[in-house]
Amino acid sequence: MSRLAAVCFALFVFAGYYKAADFLKPAPIDLTLFFCSVSLAFCLAFFWRDRRLPIAGVALAAVFLTLAMGLHWPESFSDYAGQKQMRLFTLTAVAAFAPLVLLRETEARNAFFWVVGLLGMIMAAIAAYEVIANGFSFRAQVFNTNPILLARASGFATLILCLAFWHGQISLLTFATAATVTVLGLLVSGTRGPLLALVVALACALPLCVMTSESRRRVWGTVIACLAGFAGIIVFLAIERPRIGQRFVRLIEGEWGHTEISRWALWRQSLELVRESPLGVGWGRLNNWVQVYNDDILLRHSHNIFLEIASEAGWLAVLFFLLLIFLTLAVLLRNFLREIGGISRSAARGTVFILIALVYWLLCAFFSGDVNDNRPLWAVVGMALALRPGHMLRLNPFRRGDASGG
Repeated sequence: MSRLAAVCFALFVFAGYYKAADFLKPAPIDLTLFFCSVSLAFCLAFFWRDRRLPIAGVALAAVFLTLAMGLHWPESFSDYAGQKQMRLFTLTAVAAFAPLVLLRETEARNAFFWVVGLLGMIMAAIAAYEVIANGFSFRAQVFNTNPILLARASGFATLILCLAFWHGQISLLTFATAATVTVLGLLVSGTRGPLLALVVALACALPLCVMTSESRRRVWGTVIACLAGFAGIIVFLAIERPRIGQRFVRLIEGEWGHTEISRWALWRQSLELVRESPLGVGWGRLNNWVQVYNDDILLRHSHNIFLEIASEAGWLAVLFFLLLIFLTLAVLLRNFLREIGGISRSAARGTVFILIALVYWLLCAFFSGDVNDNRPLWAVVGMALALRPGHMLRLNPFRRGDASGG
């Protein structure tokens, strides 16, 4: 049942990536709410069975309490500010807290990662098919979603494929075929943030996988092949579709375009607002003070989760969020060092998956999306905090057995 719960939870966290697809439009229910409800039902069932939670979840609760400092009575519950607040303290909160219950087991975590990876592969494959069948569009997208979602999903799928291949979980043929498709899906989206996140995450994964992999040649050979593949696809895009290729060439050369200029202006003005309003201006109210446009569209949030929290919920909230990230990294690194020291190399590989996933989604949150768009980051944080089963809060004082959880 833990695997089924993990699958439902993954479909909830990533519902925004597929639910706008044409073939799902006849669905009589909102898939985000449906899979959220199912995930909550699983949470209640597991909680009733165990009645225990990781004490580290207290840190997560403290963060959401400080985020509540940005709450205000909205002018309309249907506008951006009203919707943002409701989603943050309902759907996003569920994404953060549910892993403490649903993803405590290794099988559940593996199921979550492979469902997300499969979604990314499907999205990338559809994008690749559209390119081959109908030629290039300026920026590819799938399921009527933003190209950024295609890039994030296919980039994360590429990351999972690399880690799985380095650890000997999939064959070379499977890796080469699937990774070619996912990398193509990432690049034809024309989105640079997830590409940067993927490159940095893989760089962080290299030394860890060298220690946990059975074959170092497999790791280094993949790195060389990936670098050659990236270069080849970018050259191909630069020739066949110059507008997409130029976006990546500008990134490599450090040249700024309209997107970079508007994003920098948004960050700079957000920093000024943070200095002027230490208690925050309220969730969804950034554009009342910061007026930056990108292609004549008013940017309503900072496109950086740290600046967004600081400007809309205040200094204390972003401080607690930073402490949460450091705590999560500390838990993961401590687990990895303990496991690689002789307890279990296979367990260390599982920790590497979570650690590198955290790096990837944290970097994605640094460049794009608002606090609710970055629900995968909250889910990975909750998953990491659930890794210490020996430190459990016993919520049923009449239950027999010691309180350590085991």
